[in-house]
Amino acid sequence: MSPETNLGENFDQRIPNAIERSVILRVHTDIPEEIERERAIIIPGDGISDKEAYGLPSLGDYRIRRRTSDGQLFIKRYRDLGIRIDLTGLNGVNHLDFDKAKIVEAKWPRIPDAETAIRYCDHIADNYDKKNGIQTLSILEVNRLIHELSTELQVPPSERTPLSDLQAKAVKVLVEYGYDRAVNPEKIHMASEVIRALQKDSLDRENPSRGRMILVNTKKYSTKMLLGNENKRNKYRYLAGVIYREREKERFALSQVSNEIKDLVSMEERDYQRIHSENSVRERAVEGISPKVIKMAPYVQIAAEARFLMNSRKTKDDLDRLAGYVGFERAQELFSLPSYYDIKNPKDRVSRLIAISESIDRELDFADANLPFKEVA
Repeated sequence: MSPETNLGENFDQRIPNAIERSVILRVHTDIPEEIERERAIIIPGDGISDKEAYGLPSLGDYRIRRRTSDGQLFIKRYRDLGIRIDLTGLNGVNHLDFDKAKIVEAKWPRIPDAETAIRYCDHIADNYDKKNGIQTLSILEVNRLIHELSTELQVPPSERTPLSDLQAKAVKVLVEYGYDRAVNPEKIHMASEVIRALQKDSLDRENPSRGRMILVNTKKYSTKMLLGNENKRNKYRYLAGVIYREREKERFALSQVSNEIKDLVSMEERDYQRIHSENSVRERAVEGISPKVIKMAPYVQIAAEARFLMNSRKTKDDLDRLAGYVGFERAQELFSLPSYYDIKNPKDRVSRLIAISESIDRELDFADANLPFKEVA
């Protein structure tokens, strides 16, 4: 399909409704009317993974899905394919108040754990940061180029840099910032307009007024892209925050189990509260860190091991359930340990709890080490 295709009368008449259901609408009052409203038809990047992701429960936001078996996350993102569809002449679209739509591919990258997901979102948000983002800087550099070219075109002919030299300068900047490899139609059009502004007119004359007018008109494309970058940055900052808050909740639940074990160990051996506290710790391992509470990797694995070591009856169902979280090899390793119920010596039972507490702390420290570091302003 070409970048802009007229589908005509024969296009499926169900499309207008599909457009309304899956439309991306962006409105901003500071940009020209022709680019004020942007619409998109969303298609799945991979039908199988798309169907799988939609079948999974969400995690605080519909764009984040989680797999209950191992806590892996799927974060929805969109990729502009650079295709614009002309809907003029298509029956039933007049009420939509637009005559073009872009095709956007929806993808569900699979993220192995919470910390990686936060880094993933932060990395994308950083790329679109309004001050230092790579994607934003590329637009600002071309804006700077346009300003310099416009200024140069106002210089008297006798003092003006030759158009061939200005073209060479423009090409160098555009290639340096990836405009020669762009898929985004706005970037492609912006680059071609910059080059066109530095060419002779239809009468084979140097026409600086024409060139400046073309350069001024390219500003609307950079404005649109900067607004799009801001939306993407805000989206991924928000998604990182959703995951981070869920992470803190799950981490706190696990650390509570570990802290209660430490409190239990600190009690005198003959303290009558000790037995009650021991039972309380094991109950917390059932309810406080259950799959309903702990949802993301690596915390689902930490919780599954703690539940197994404290409350397993060493049945095949227990083994299979644990293997679903941590893998069969690790499950077999834990299965070979004596059951908590089979440990008769009180000191050995406490030793088991201490080992669980130390394992939780070790895994939480490892997860913390993988969390992106943020400097406090």
